[in-house]
Amino acid sequence: MIQRRLLLLSCAVFATASPLACGPRPPQTTRCSADLLPGDLVISEIMANPDGTDAGNEWFEVYNALGENVDITGLRLISSRADLTGEKVHAVSSGTIAPGQYYVFGEDSENGPPFIDYGYGAGLGSLRNSDGRIALECNDVIVDEVVYGNTSDGKSLSLTGAIAPDYQANDDPASWCNSSENEFAAGNFGTPGAANEVCPGGPNPTTCDEGGMQRDLRPPTPGTLVITEVMPNPAAVNDSAGEWFELLATAAVDLNGLEVGTEVGTPRTTLSDSHCLSMAAGDRIVFARSLDEGANGGVSADFQLPFGLTNSNGSLFVAHEGLLLDAVSWTSAPSGASLQVDPGAEDPTANDDSQNWCEGTEPYGAGDLGSPGEPNSACPIRPNPGECLEGGAPRAVVAPAAGDLHIVEWMPNPAAVGDSDGEWFEVQVSRRIDLNGLELGRTPGAVDAVVGDPMGRCLTVDAGTYLVFARSTDSAVNGGLPQVDAVFGFSLVNSDGSLFIGYDGQVLDQVTWASSTAGAATQIDGQGKTCAATTPYGQGDLGTPGAANPDCP
Repeated sequence: MIQRRLLLLSCAVFATASPLACGPRPPQTTRCSADLLPGDLVISEIMANPDGTDAGNEWFEVYNALGENVDITGLRLISSRADLTGEKVHAVSSGTIAPGQYYVFGEDSENGPPFIDYGYGAGLGSLRNSDGRIALECNDVIVDEVVYGNTSDGKSLSLTGAIAPDYQANDDPASWCNSSENEFAAGNFGTPGAANEVCPGGPNPTTCDEGGMQRDLRPPTPGTLVITEVMPNPAAVNDSAGEWFELLATAAVDLNGLEVGTEVGTPRTTLSDSHCLSMAAGDRIVFARSLDEGANGGVSADFQLPFGLTNSNGSLFVAHEGLLLDAVSWTSAPSGASLQVDPGAEDPTANDDSQNWCEGTEPYGAGDLGSPGEPNSACPIRPNPGECLEGGAPRAVVAPAAGDLHIVEWMPNPAAVGDSDGEWFEVQVSRRIDLNGLELGRTPGAVDAVVGDPMGRCLTVDAGTYLVFARSTDSAVNGGLPQVDAVFGFSLVNSDGSLFIGYDGQVLDQVTWASSTAGAATQIDGQGKTCAATTPYGQGDLGTPGAANPDCP
């Protein structure tokens, strides 16, 4: 297993022109609008010593690695000596950095060089020509920082353009060089606001340092790395801290140069280190949004993931030098449980089949379910069509027939909340059946939704039950419904409406209405009479969701 190597080195030792990250975080009083983590923004270029007059011509460049617009209002720009003394701070008043943008901070954005995107005025003073430090801080989190030694007149310090700017790559002094190719102004070289030149003599892409000795890298090839588990939707902590994914090595490889992203062909981060980032066959490593186990839900992670995972229609890939190694995708993610591949399908081909994935079941850390860094549990048996799982064993679905289910109450026009949040309908169950495969819709023959369980479990309901189908499960949003058994995504019209439930193409029950009363459900009582509900629930609308209806007048 890879051991995380701390890159916080003593600031007092720097005497070269190469930057490194270090230093404690100063206290912050001005709040930052964004919720940034280390690596979301990357310092990619520094012009501390322009040719000619320094005043008004100094600048530094920041790259947005997050993949979404970043509101930098309140972001603290920090300049100091390498030993952290003489610190000067400026809080950004406003600004937005687009995804993938190279954003330039300078003294004057109006009268200074035209490429400066934001002017910090006299807030940072003069950037130091030697033994200097620049840092970005957001709500007491150091997003990135760079310490540098000597600079050269008229040449920016440039993070190599061989890979997308990365906050781990810019910890390595071999990843930096003096700009020499693009003369953007007379006597001054650099690429402000644009991708950097490739540094000559950077880290050797064919060797790495292991125990003080150079050896040949073992780059991963297709089949040697497998994505085996993803956690896009933690419940114990916020997504921005608790998301993670797991990678399995099927052979001995080095991860130097590994590319990770959400859209194949567009890496969001690249691992770069002069030391060998080694994995033995059978090792599992974890990439997490936060490396702090106290903040990330109790995950012991090996590398930081500087971008988020979406809860629905998400994807993730790993590659090396543009060669795709593995990619996975998911349509939805359960709250508080990982998505894991079955141990028998841990290869880049078998894990393409959604049938080989299931929810994590092992509690970890703060209580979410999954097995980060550990072998996955076997996925439950998948039922065949017409079957469901009861106690982990498949059995035939007990399908509803005519007379088993009745729509007895519907709310198309709530008043306490908006229609898209507060609509619901109620179904009375007359016989013990399974809801798996129940069809819902507004017009017979046009099914809008089908009830099911992603794990194939039997959705059994007993006779006498009153089921509530609602637009939202959140009682603070849906008008205070006392229960919600299932969620539907289509709307109920206020007038000339229709609603049906069915199974295997056959309509089991249907109701229609010419009009509706704002804030009152329409109900059918035990004698078959229809009327407006009169019993208050939740936030004041009228109805009896989840309970028997009173008699109509």
